[in-house]
Amino acid sequence: MRLGHIVDWDAVVFPSWQRAARAVKPNSDIWSALPKHVLWFKGEIEPEDVTRTYVIGSADWKNAYGTYRLSELALAPFVGKNDPDNHVARIDSVLRGIDAGRTFEFPIMVAGSGSGPFVIIEGNHRAIAYQKRNLFHGRNVYIGFHARMASDFPWFRSARLRKVAVRVNSPSRTK
Repeated sequence: MRLGHIVDWDAVVFPSWQRAARAVKPNSDIWSALPKHVLWFKGEIEPEDVTRTYVIGSADWKNAYGTYRLSELALAPFVGKNDPDNHVARIDSVLRGIDAGRTFEFPIMVAGSGSGPFVIIEGNHRAIAYQKRNLFHGRNVYIGFHARMASDFPWFRSARLRKVAVRVNSPSRTK
């Protein structure tokens, strides 16, 4: 992650979140629970960051695509029985916007450190659409860092650790 200047949550990041989610109520259960003193930056996604980036670990993403990993989501077919969150339509809409040259608000991501993993807390559909076009690296984002991110937030742990936990626990099942 290439970090630029520090940005203010109240003046820059949160207003961007509100603009991006104008048709959908912003996820107040996520942003209101973020720890105090998150350090926010304007960042730029580097190619190696893509495999360390995940959408927020909520059941709707897992049910719809079977994964949280951005690089896999961009390639994954929709596996859900229905799409109550309109993921397919929303991603398709962003793809049409990208193809038409439309600009979008920056995705908002969080991490415990600069080496990731990075979890997108706002802008999942945009990030997936950009990755489908192989354009996510080079994108500007807002990235917030706090050491407690991975330990205190189940949606962060779920996004990053779901598959790893299965692999780690599998050998003990066979004993």
